[in-house]
Amino acid sequence: MANSKKKICVITGGASGIGLATAKRFAADGFTIVVLDIQGSAELPEGADFHQVDVAKVLDVRAAFDAIHARYGHVDVLVNCAGIALPLVPVQDLPMEDWDRLMGVNLTGTLACVQAVLPAMIARDSGAIVNTGSTFGILARRFSAAYSVSKAAVIHLTRSIAIDLGKSNVRVNCVCPGLIDTPLTGFFQEPKNRDLLLQNQALHSMNRLGDAAEVAAAIAFLASDAASFITGQALGVDGGYTAGKWIE
Repeated sequence: MANSKKKICVITGGASGIGLATAKRFAADGFTIVVLDIQGSAELPEGADFHQVDVAKVLDVRAAFDAIHARYGHVDVLVNCAGIALPLVPVQDLPMEDWDRLMGVNLTGTLACVQAVLPAMIARDSGAIVNTGSTFGILARRFSAAYSVSKAAVIHLTRSIAIDLGKSNVRVNCVCPGLIDTPLTGFFQEPKNRDLLLQNQALHSMNRLGDAAEVAAAIAFLASDAASFITGQALGVDGGYTAGKWIE
């Protein structure tokens, strides 16, 4: 078992996008970083412990966390950033295998990781979990049934777990990003999609896409002692996307 006084932060989906930005933020804050992702990255913080895992495979998730607990003894912070999206299609054209895959990663993967850290967190009477929802889980969008449902489920899963664990001093929250400039939304940056980019920027009252580091900052806050009386919340990091609609 590693002998370290540093706090341990496990980040799923930590090899790119919001997850990578979060890994860098927590590393800068002095945490020992453990990343679970289906793919690696040369940009991971120096010294990060990487486990190649598909979070939709529950047995693989459990094996990874067994190894993490064997090495570090416990996990102080779990950040569930692993997630996928699908091409926008009408619900009648949505392949069920795509639905199953998306739910497996976005929802089942989140639950599997939460279950893996909870026994040790409850035993220590301490821990913070931050899941990743989405504005799509709050306001539905056309042709995004599977993604919207998966993220709405993550929000309610977060609330349910927070209620269950309140007396255990384990806090559970989620962030709900708007459209963030990450590989997941990279198609917006293609010249042929400029009109689509402008349309989606305009859905945010700040009229821009967010930066992954801005979401990472919100995650770091929710995991910190500054948020010690905050649990069961879905924090919008969305540039005003869910504040309301307006006509210019």
